[in-house]
Amino acid sequence: MTNPPDRIGCPKCQASNFPSSVVCWQCGQPLTANPEGPQAPQPPQAPQPPPYNQQSPPQQPPMGYATPPPNYQQSNSDTQVFIILGFIFAGLGLVPCCGFVFGFVGLILGIIALTKGNQLGVWVIVASVVAGILGFAIWMALGNHFAHTMKGMPFPPNMPNMPKQNGL
Repeated sequence: MTNPPDRIGCPKCQASNFPSSVVCWQCGQPLTANPEGPQAPQPPQAPQPPPYNQQSPPQQPPMGYATPPPNYQQSNSDTQVFIILGFIFAGLGLVPCCGFVFGFVGLILGIIALTKGNQLGVWVIVASVVAGILGFAIWMALGNHFAHTMKGMPFPPNMPNMPKQNGL
C-alpha cells in the first residue's frame, strides 16, 4: 500500500497518517519523525512581558467608554457617609410608629457601604435590623397598651369644655 506524498506510513500496520500525527490512527503505534517529511508544527510561544523598567503604552478604552481619570481611588470618606447615615437611620428605627421603615433604610445604607468595601457596613446592617424589629415591637406593645386602657371610655372621650350634643 503506497501513501500519498503528504502522508506518512505507520511502521507497524502501514496505515496512512497525517504528518502532524504523533500516534497511528489505526493501531496507536507511536510514529517516528520522518527526516525528509515535514515536522509537526511547534506550539506558538506566549508573548513575553516587557522588561521591568519599561512601561507598556497606555491602552485606550473600547469605543463608547470614557477614559477613567488617572490614579482614581475611591476615598474612604465616600463610604463613611453611608456608615454615618446608616447608624442614624438605625437609631431612628426605635421610633414606635415607623421604626421599621427607618430600619429598612439603614439596612440599605449598610449594604451599600459593605459592597463598597467598608466592613462597618455589617454593623450598620445588624443595628438596623435589630432597631427595626425593636421599634416594631414597641409600636405593637404601645398600641396594645392604649387599646386596653381606653376600653371603658366613650369614643370620642367627653371633654370638659365641649358642649354635649342633644340626644347623647
